[in-house]
Amino acid sequence: MSQVDSIVVIGAGTMGSGIAYAAAASGISATVVDVSEKALERARGYHGKTAGRSVEKGRLLEADATSLLGRIAYEGDLAKACTGRGFVIEAASERVDLKKSLFEATKPSNIVYDDTPIHVYMGRIHTELLEKGRLSFSDLFSPGMHKSTLVGIFLATLELVRHYSVRVEQNDLFREIWILPNLDGAEPVDFSNVDNYEHSSSGEPEQA
Repeated sequence: MSQVDSIVVIGAGTMGSGIAYAAAASGISATVVDVSEKALERARGYHGKTAGRSVEKGRLLEADATSLLGRIAYEGDLAKACTGRGFVIEAASERVDLKKSLFEATKPSNIVYDDTPIHVYMGRIHTELLEKGRLSFSDLFSPGMHKSTLVGIFLATLELVRHYSVRVEQNDLFREIWILPNLDGAEPVDFSNVDNYEHSSSGEPEQA
């Protein structure tokens, strides 16, 4: 997959705004698209406040904050925003009809995805936790990891915390997040029997 230097984020809500800000903070130009001008203004305000707080707390230089905000654009016209852009992220309302219409409007020609079931990631994380005693959240991810793989690992971690003998700790805001067994310990689990997950031997992103 070629290097991504610009993206379009459809939806100026909490999720879309956050994705756009994270992209801009990583040096990627992001265009936020929404039919609501008010939603776009809220997103713009959120971005400005977030960057401002980072400057106040010394996490970001003022010049860098200005550059970051300069990488975010706001657009009400989907077709215009998508022109010449090869990477589009949909973060709109959870309505199937809307998602289908957006899919048709953007006409993606190249979809890259990771079809590894979440239970596979759960098993890998849990096994490594039993072996090492604790894991840092950041160690679960590697540079260049495909975004769908990243999402799969993140969801697997959430499932482990919700339903199995796993807990997380963070000593301070913005510090490392540690994944630990519960105080009563963690036992091996056969995650292939987890409800709603199917068997698969795939472990790498596939390209359609």
